[in-house]
Amino acid sequence: LSACGLVPLHLGMAGGLLLGLLAGKHFPKNDEAQARTDRVTRMEALFDRVQADLAAGVSPDPEDLRTLTDYYESPLWREDFEADEQGLLPAGLKRGVLSEDGLYNLLDRLRETNP
Repeated sequence: LSACGLVPLHLGMAGGLLLGLLAGKHFPKNDEAQARTDRVTRMEALFDRVQADLAAGVSPDPEDLRTLTDYYESPLWREDFEADEQGLLPAGLKRGVLSEDGLYNLLDRLRETNP
C-alpha cells in the first residue's frame, strides 16, 4: 500500500498517461463536480419557474431574474456550459439553462417587455 492507502498498479506508459489525465484538470474533483451539478440544478429550477410564470401570465420574481442574469453574465455559466459540452455533467441532469440560446432569449424577452 502507498502512503495514501492505494495499491500501486503497474500499467506501463499508456497507463501512466491515463492516470495523469485522470488526475489532471480534465476531470474535476468530486466537490467541484458536485458544486457544479448543484448550481446547474438550482439555476434550472429558477429558469423553469420564470418560464412557468410567464406562461401563466404572472410576473416573475425579480430576485429570480436577478439571480439568472447574474449567473448568465458571470464566468460560471460559460464554465458550466463547457463542462456540459465535455460530458462532465451527470447524464440525467436537466440542463435547459445551459442551452446556447435558452437563457439568453428568456432574459432578452423580459428586457423587451420590461425596459
